Amino acid sequence: MSATQPSPFEQTLQRVQQLMYNLRDSASSGHHSQDFVLIRSEYLRVRTMFVSAAFALLALAWIAVDYVLLPSELFVSTAISRVPMAVGLLLVRSWAARSQNHPIQVRIAWFTLLMIPNLFYLAVALSTDCHVVTQAGYGFAPLLLTAFLGVFPFTLLESLSAGVLMLLTQAVVNYGSGQLEHLEGWQTLWLMSTVMLVSLWANHSQVSMLLRLYRQASLDPLTQLFNRRHLQARIRAITTRRQKLRIVGQSLEPVSLLMIDLDFFKRINDT
Repeated sequence: MSATQPSPFEQTLQRVQQLMYNLRDSASSGHHSQDFVLIRSEYLRVRTMFVSAAFALLALAWIAVDYVLLPSELFVSTAISRVPMAVGLLLVRSWAARSQNHPIQVRIAWFTLLMIPNLFYLAVALSTDCHVVTQAGYGFAPLLLTAFLGVFPFTLLESLSAGVLMLLTQAVVNYGSGQLEHLEGWQTLWLMSTVMLVSLWANHSQVSMLLRLYRQASLDPLTQLFNRRHLQARIRAITTRRQKLRIVGQSLEPVSLLMIDLDFFKRINDT
């Protein structure tokens, strides 16, 4: 007897449930397994290292643009302040490189990466004429940082938190320069909000894709239990971590491997 096809309403309900399930997975890391948290931390760590190094080089290279566009008295202070910003970005890269995919340390690294240029833009914008800063190319900085949120596999909560901080920074700049009294200031905030929504969708797509690949590679499709490939990867990770702890003289917690033989499980596979 063939199974009855679901009604159009039931199909729509299933799609909505699947969408809500995917949004729950990408909203925060609360429903992620420890293994996937480490995998996502590796992606975040690598991209944080690359972006922080690129931002550090651009921060120093932009001194030439400041020399051409900024007044001489403003150029000196801005160029000097770019040096500690570049050093801070390189320290972020070093921190991320040594984090060993530790989730909290990686979060600190990428959050600091985004906040350093954000605070630099805030300081420069409030300490000088906003129109001069805009002409020097600083006006695109908050948009660039908001767009860069989509580069990382952030959860929606992480990306939204960083995006709101950048929006608040731009709102403070617009208020200090009097732009909130004109349509131009609100237009900038609206454009940043639109870019942030695009970045949120990119974050959702990245996290959903990583979860899908992770589940296909590590879970048995029938039982949804971890497969042999995942077991071997976990054993290698545990062995590597214990070797590092042994080198630095830290105490080692016992590790157990439990093997269970289920009688007649082949019948489940067959049916």
